[in-house]
Amino acid sequence: MSITYDGYYVASLKFKETVERKCLKGIEFIQLKEEPDLFVMFVRNVVCFDMEKRNSRRINLCSNCGNYESIVGATPAFLKEKLPSDICRSDVMFGSGNGKHPLLFSSQYFVDLVEKEKLKGIKFTPVRT
Repeated sequence: MSITYDGYYVASLKFKETVERKCLKGIEFIQLKEEPDLFVMFVRNVVCFDMEKRNSRRINLCSNCGNYESIVGATPAFLKEKLPSDICRSDVMFGSGNGKHPLLFSSQYFVDLVEKEKLKGIKFTPVRT
């Protein structure tokens, strides 16, 4: 598992096969043309990030598009609710410019699965509520 500078999560074939074998919902994989064993991963399950509790900041609102140039203060993460699925993404995109991306969150079941399957490139940190 890795993430590109512009916020795409890239997963290995082993990761994709594990997710599919365990029937984890709300995750879509698109194969990379030049690298058939790599997939862009889109997480459709959304969880609400608590920007107020975390003291996250929105910087420089664009009057044309309504987006912020930067959103900072992602970690440690605070959520407004429990995870609705084993893998979820934040409703807020963090970073600046075109480099914004959501945070990913996982259940304890998924953490244990990653360890059992010996999947690499994933670091887990506790979430606060």
